[in-house]
Amino acid sequence: QLPQANVQYAPNTGDLSTGGIPAPEASHPAPRTLAKYRAYWQLLDHPRNVAMLLMDMQAGYARDVDFAAPGARRVLRSFRSLGLPVVWTNWARLPNDGNYGALDRFWGPTGVANRENGFYVYSERDTDTLPALAPRTELELSRTIASLHQSKFADLYDNGTEILYP
Repeated sequence: QLPQANVQYAPNTGDLSTGGIPAPEASHPAPRTLAKYRAYWQLLDHPRNVAMLLMDMQAGYARDVDFAAPGARRVLRSFRSLGLPVVWTNWARLPNDGNYGALDRFWGPTGVANRENGFYVYSERDTDTLPALAPRTELELSRTIASLHQSKFADLYDNGTEILYP
């Protein structure tokens, strides 16, 4: 059997200053050997593509994000001119949408009546991308996500597959 290529072993010196781990108690000895792991693959082994993720630049947050629109528009223009992919993802959580979770508890129920609670958008139109940054073509429209998750990689198609899976 071949040795594991993505691990290096070293004796445990017991000295934190040299990367060792001391034993907290004699009855619980520290390991004699320590392992340092790295990914089995090298980054350059896998082809990579760059994409722009235009996130939450939407009508419901215009007051808070409009200042960043000119810079985002310049980057978007460059991506379009180079034929590089752009993905638009806008936050789509509405109060009382039935998707209750831990972040709802974190943000709490206050500020909903006066639309101050930043965890939610308050109408379907609030999820629209700011006009200057909006998708223009059918291909661009196919790369839009109305997101219900803080992690964009948790968003799924209706069939359950990941939208942004590489």
